[in-house]
Amino acid sequence: MSGAGNCFLVADAQGLRQDLRPDSIQGIIVNNPRKDGKTIEGVLLLRSMRSDHIFADFNNPDGSHGMMCGNGSRCIVRFALDNGLEASG
Repeated sequence: MSGAGNCFLVADAQGLRQDLRPDSIQGIIVNNPRKDGKTIEGVLLLRSMRSDHIFADFNNPDGSHGMMCGNGSRCIVRFALDNGLEASG
């Protein structure tokens, strides 16, 4: 998913009980290259939603946790809307 020029892999991880290991994140990125050859800036995992908040993890390409950025925030909200995900509580 692209957000104002940044490219992210985005997934619904609401049922995931633990963090993905750095090597798992790296593997996800390596095994899902962009067709246009551009860099994937990170993996966004939607963790939970409430009526007034979306909780997500941002993982850098090396698998480390990163700070959420504005473009990543755009992508995670769009992902939730596009997939009809509903907030709890």
